[in-house]
Amino acid sequence: MTTQAIIRTQDCIGCTQCIDACPTNAIIGAPQFLHSIIEQDCIGCERCVPACPVDCIDLAPMSAHYDPEQLTDTAKIERSHYIRALVHTHKERLERIRIQQNQNFAHSKNISATRKAYLDVLFNKTNTNSTSK
Repeated sequence: MTTQAIIRTQDCIGCTQCIDACPTNAIIGAPQFLHSIIEQDCIGCERCVPACPVDCIDLAPMSAHYDPEQLTDTAKIERSHYIRALVHTHKERLERIRIQQNQNFAHSKNISATRKAYLDVLFNKTNTNSTSK
């Protein structure tokens, strides 16, 4: 029987590391809030288990309703397409996050360069004023 992840909510610290690890976005939650598993989206890949710093994710048998082994051939194909779409969405989300982080880094570098230039000008004026006295 296929397994799926289950989060022990009483132990979850809301770190979001499991969310980033899940290739199908089957884990929902926000930083500092409890997370939950979307049962039908979990493929039992176990990637969330080692990602969790407090070990609050267990693996349990999938319910019969979502167990791929219990599906008809047509339903298996449909589920396969659905899971592929989830994985694609996950990759797109990670790429958006990466782009945003790069933009934030570039922006902070520009701010740092501007601050440095301002401090250089200020420091040079201060040195010029103190040497001219």
